Amino acid sequence: MVAPSFGGIFFNNCYRNGIVPVELPIEDLLHIVAEVDASNGAGHVSVDLEAQVLTSPNGRRFPFSAPETLRQMLLQGVDEIAYTLSHGDAIERFRSADRERRPWAYL
Repeated sequence: MVAPSFGGIFFNNCYRNGIVPVELPIEDLLHIVAEVDASNGAGHVSVDLEAQVLTSPNGRRFPFSAPETLRQMLLQGVDEIAYTLSHGDAIERFRSADRERRPWAYL
């Protein structure tokens, strides 16, 4: 999905449903639309989430940015819980250090 902007909730829901919401300036979108129109609808637009690049039907590349955590979740095919659990070692290190610092919080 490509647009000049997305609402915050919609943007986050896209990632959670396996859709990459690409935000590009309107001028770039008009250029891409012109290329697709010129191809009579046969031109393909591709999105490379890993490289964070959208490629137009004529091969022009448009860089975009994606929030790193949402990008990694989609690339790894995991949800928020699985992504959090993948950082279990760091979480446990924090909890151990915090338990040392604030033992009363763990009574």
